[in-house]
Formats: sequence, structure tokens, C-alpha cells
Amino acid sequence: MKKFISMALALVFVLSMATVAFAAEDAATGNPKLQKTYTLEGEGAVTPDVTFSFTATLDGYKSDIGDTLVTSGYPNIVGNVSLANVSFSSSDFTGGKTSVTKDVTVNLPTYSNVGYYYYTLTESAVDSVTGKPIAGVTYASGQLKMVVSVLRDTTQETETFVPTYYVYVLNENNQKTSSLFNNTYGAGKLTVKKMVAGSLGDKTAKYPVTVTLTSENPVLSTIKVGGVEKSLTWTDNGGKYSADITLDLSHNTPVTIENIPAGTSYNVVETGATEANGTITYGDGYTVTYASNTGAIGTTTANATITNTKNGQIDTGITLDTLPFVLILAVCTGAVVLFVIKRRRSVDF
Repeated sequence: MKKFISMALALVFVLSMATVAFAAEDAATGNPKLQKTYTLEGEGAVTPDVTFSFTATLDGYKSDIGDTLVTSGYPNIVGNVSLANVSFSSSDFTGGKTSVTKDVTVNLPTYSNVGYYYYTLTESAVDSVTGKPIAGVTYASGQLKMVVSVLRDTTQETETFVPTYYVYVLNENNQKTSSLFNNTYGAGKLTVKKMVAGSLGDKTAKYPVTVTLTSENPVLSTIKVGGVEKSLTWTDNGGKYSADITLDLSHNTPVTIENIPAGTSYNVVETGATEANGTITYGDGYTVTYASNTGAIGTTTANATITNTKNGQIDTGITLDTLPFVLILAVCTGAVVLFVIKRRRSVDF
């Protein structure tokens, strides 16, 4: 009777969890498996080659569902839970696909007793070749949990155990959520535009611009500048990675940088511009103003604009430097005219 009640409670517990994921079995190996879904977010997002790896840490054991979790002295377990790696590449997303699902094989240890074994799963995404973390990859927002239920096989005369398991995500409020074993690679774009204004602004010239990208993780994505793949040199600045992109922009001819991993920060400046007393100047008399030149990349297009303004006065032929001489000439001319008029009057008289 007690065994029946325990199994009934386990069934109720499992069925009450609408968001759990059960294992399917791999017909070739007999091993259970989970499914990992990897999704691209952002127009034109192209994932680098990525490998997901997993670890399972035993949190404790319960002999029955309603018991307190035992964290030491639980029944002997031979071996460890292990999950096979799974990899994705850009070639998986042909034909307009934005989401791909693959199997993750789970290897269970040998349990010496019935009960419920609780595990915390952790996962990481790394470059398939270098093993480095990858910028732009997100994980489930919470703890990934797995519960292995070990029951006796009552159809067998010998002592035989039947382990089954399910996984779920436990958020910060200890609530089970549906964000299960799903990951995304997010990328966005940055459009940089140069505007030239003022009566003396040269709209035919090209102006140098520097775009600095900064990321918490190494950026291994293929980035395009103006539609052309760009090989960037990333520098490790004590845990942050940065790279510069140089552009030569003419008036109102924007350039778009594509496939920047989401979360990457950007800073756009006029190369060679200087700032003094709150005013930014460049070259021969240009005043520089920025609009949205700093920020973080999401999965849409960010826009940064640099405006160079140069104004001047109309040349009338008289400047402050020549004005005194013009006044002197006018006075002299007036004096001569008065002298001639006076002399003529004297002669006529």
C-alpha cells in the first residue's frame, strides 16, 4: 500500500508540472535524450560555430516526494550524470531557418536504491574550435534542474530499478518556467551617418570616423561593414574585448555594420576631433556634434549620426584690416574736393 501511495504521489507531482520536459529514448543506443533549441534573433543574424556543454551537480536525495532533501549520506550511486555536447553552425540555418532543435543524449549512473535524485544542470556555449565563450548567446533565465525518479521494476523477480527523469527551469521566485533548454544568438546592426552643414561645409569631402565595439565575451561572429566581411582585431582589456572599425564617410552616405552580437557596446567618434570647453572641433573650423553615438546593440538597427558644421561670412571686399585705410582715403578725397571747389570760387571772384 505504501509503495502504491508513493507511486501515486510521484505521478501527481509529475503531472502537476506543466513545464517539465521528459526524456525520449534514442532507439540506437537506448540512452534517454533531451532536445536543445537554438534560435537566431535579429535581421540577418549569422551564428558562429557554437558548442553547448553541460554539467550535472547532485543537490540531494529524497526517499519520497514529501520528504526533506538529504544532502549527504544518500544511497550509493555508481557513476555520474553526463550530458553529451551538441553543436550548431550557420549551415544549420539554411533555407531561411531561424530555429533549429537537436538532441542531447543523457547518460545516467547506476542507482542502488529507489527514490528521487535532484540535480542542478549548468550549460555553457563556446566556440567549437577555440573553446572560448561567445558573445551574443543567451541562456535560460533561472536554474536548470533535473529530477531522476528511481523506482523498482515490479515486473521483474530480481531487484531491478527503472530510472526516469525530467527537467525544468526554476526561476528566482522558485517557480517552474517554460524557458527550457532554449538558447538564442542575438545580433543587430549599427548604421553610421555623416552630415555636413553650414555655408562653408564641404559636402564632397570624406571625413574619418572611428567605431569602437566593446564586449564582455570574445566576439567570434562574422561582422560585415558596408556589406563586406570585415576581419577585426579584438584586444583583451582585462576581461573586456574591444575592436576598432575605421570609416571614411561623405555627406549623407551612411554605412551599416552588420551581425554585431547583442549586448555589445559601441562608441562612434570623429577621428582626430578635439574637445575644449565643451565644444568639439575638427579640421579647419568645423564644429562637431553627435547624435546617439554611444549605446548597446540589441537585435534591431541602432543609428549614430555625426554632424560637421562650418559657417562663414560673405566676402564684401572690405575687412576690418582694410577699413582704416579706406576711411583715410575717403577723408583725403573729400579734402581734395573741397580744396578744388574753394580754388575755383577764388578765381571766379
